[in-house]
Amino acid sequence: MADPKYKVLFERRNQMLKKNEELYNLTRDSYIGGSAYNPSKYLIKNNTELEPQAVYNFRCELASYSNHVEPLLNIIIGAVYKQPPDRSNVPEFLSYVEKDIYKGKGIDLFMLNIALQSQLYPVAILIDSPKLSSPLTRAERILYNLNPYAVVYKYNEIRDFSIDTKGELLWILLDNTYIDNSDPMKEETEIVTYTLWTKTQAISFTKVMNGTDKEYTVRVDTVDHNLGIVPIVLSGFNNLDNDSLQSSPFQNIALSSKKIYNVGSMIDCSLFNGTFQLLVYPGKAPDALVESYGSVAIIEFQADSSITPHFIKSGLDEIEPYITEIKRQEKSIYHQLGFKDPESEAVQYDSGKMKTVEFALKTQNILHNIAINLQFIENSIYKICAKYDQEDIDPKIIYDTKFTEENITEIKTDLDELFKIYPYENLRKETAKVRSKLTLADKIDDNTLDTIYKDIDSTEIQEATTVTTIQE
Repeated sequence: MADPKYKVLFERRNQMLKKNEELYNLTRDSYIGGSAYNPSKYLIKNNTELEPQAVYNFRCELASYSNHVEPLLNIIIGAVYKQPPDRSNVPEFLSYVEKDIYKGKGIDLFMLNIALQSQLYPVAILIDSPKLSSPLTRAERILYNLNPYAVVYKYNEIRDFSIDTKGELLWILLDNTYIDNSDPMKEETEIVTYTLWTKTQAISFTKVMNGTDKEYTVRVDTVDHNLGIVPIVLSGFNNLDNDSLQSSPFQNIALSSKKIYNVGSMIDCSLFNGTFQLLVYPGKAPDALVESYGSVAIIEFQADSSITPHFIKSGLDEIEPYITEIKRQEKSIYHQLGFKDPESEAVQYDSGKMKTVEFALKTQNILHNIAINLQFIENSIYKICAKYDQEDIDPKIIYDTKFTEENITEIKTDLDELFKIYPYENLRKETAKVRSKLTLADKIDDNTLDTIYKDIDSTEIQEATTVTTIQE
């Protein structure tokens, strides 16, 4: 039986991280996209009576995620790194940091990785050192290439921590749990290990199971580092102090993307239903119906439902409000980055250059804050590395924190180009074509129908004023 104090340790979880874990999962998956953006997690299901499970499953199959977070974040971070940091004051004995600080990568690629991650969720950057039986001299360390290195812990691997009134870490508990599959003749095993870092030690606590899922003892391993600091830098924690309550704009962009994803699912369903008549049938559909409509045209669900058999309404006439809502969410994304959307922004030009940009100050602040944060992180990394050589240094690494009107204009141009990938104007026109074909195809010849299509393509389709919102 483990000591009760270990039970407390293994159950510790920072309340802020626990409260926001669902949001951090969303921003992470929104950036990755693809299979990480699973419809079963992010496609909202309506009331069961209004949307049977089979209909929801059908929507999941149709759902397509348009990734706004990844390209937008890349644009912003690209602007921050357009001018490389000044590292001219870094001491020579720390030159290895620039070449290899994280898995064979130098500080430039590592900081770019941190810049991206810390806009999505909190991370802890541990500067660890090779475990040695006896200390090495600096010359020996350089000779054998046994240098300090970085390890990144994401939000779900940070169990808990404590900071003092200066914002400095007193201790932090990290999750080093891993899967042991070293023996091919045995089943793989989860090894639960938490490591407590203090200003003088790294203490690992490993669960040793006693043949049951609940009974365990704890193996404790202690390594002294005696740095006088916790060798970890936190990033992406926007609410650690009372002066900073604002979340990353990309967390809000991820929420807008989720709404666009859900509204887009409704559009996909409406387009599909407008092209194919779908029969909703409780229980197993009779063979005669299957033969008449084809199996793809019938959605079967629980037989005891109170819903009677019916055809799903076409819905093509109802698409416009959904597109309006998507455009509203796109405007919100523009605003998060400090811009008004292209349709409402009054832009003045002087010799081909943008003279004024709406909300430019907000965009400059976003870039400035990211640069200042990265500058602090990188300086802290170099300071901790120097601590392993018993040195106290001020590396004076400087990031460019001043962003001009030209920088903002370039970002705005990239943003406008990006949103051309999401052609909802074209979608409205394609919807009009589908509606025309359904209602007129048996009444007019193909040449007349082609003429109608050309008229649709050359017409500006007005946006509906009705807005449909998603309730979460």
